[in-house]
Amino acid sequence: MPCVSSVQMVKTPCSDGPARDKILMAEQILSEFGLKKDELKEVMKRMQREMDRGLRLETHEEASVKMLPTYVCSTPEGSEVGDFLALDLGGTNFRVMLVKVVEDEERSWKVETTNQMYSIPEDAMTGTAQMVRLQTKVWTDLQGPAPCQPSLRKKYAPIMVPFLHI
Repeated sequence: MPCVSSVQMVKTPCSDGPARDKILMAEQILSEFGLKKDELKEVMKRMQREMDRGLRLETHEEASVKMLPTYVCSTPEGSEVGDFLALDLGGTNFRVMLVKVVEDEERSWKVETTNQMYSIPEDAMTGTAQMVRLQTKVWTDLQGPAPCQPSLRKKYAPIMVPFLHI
């Protein structure tokens, strides 16, 4: 049974041993970070408001949560098969991944991936967002040529850009 001081209602160390004392002290410290339901709802409301401000062009600069809009036209339904090209542009690397999705005899899905990583040159890392957007547009317009898979140059492969860090 926890020992509680009746005056301050603060948990104090008990005589059950040092391990129990540490647990009670940790619980006491953690209790300071708890939120009531109405406080949590207020945090959620404020965060949603700031994310909305971060997405709008006219309020993006002063928003405390910066957001980049993404335009997802549809989500997978589970019947997709084929070859898909994923481009992941991170801070120091550019990864090109070919994802092959096939249905096998048992009508289950088999996924094979092949990828290649490229280091991003220092001058490109510090380049402008406009340069990155232009590169992304070029890749999207090409719809298929992949440096890691020359055979794709003759074959259509939808391109996915999962993350774009600017």
